Amino acid sequence: MSQLEVATCFSTHGTPLKRIRYHAKGRHGEVRREFSHLNVTLREIDFDLKMVQSKTLGEMKRWLMHKAMVSEEQKKMNIEAKEMEELERRAQEIAEKRRKSSGETKQ
Repeated sequence: MSQLEVATCFSTHGTPLKRIRYHAKGRHGEVRREFSHLNVTLREIDFDLKMVQSKTLGEMKRWLMHKAMVSEEQKKMNIEAKEMEELERRAQEIAEKRRKSSGETKQ
């Protein structure tokens, strides 16, 4: 689950590339390769506002469940981030010990 929603989404014309298509008997035609630009703007979901704006009780319950799932996911991500920091710190300590021990054996 994510805390992001699509605020706006639209496309605009890009620059067409003109190419040549060869035909029989030495003739040719023009082929245009059309491109477009896709613009998507995301924003964070304001769950409290969505619950206030909801028109039915079921819709309000869905937003409440979505908010609960996102908060649980955030807690898990915070725990994983702390674990990663701890592992990186331990790896640095081990690397420093190896450097010190290899430096002592060379002398």
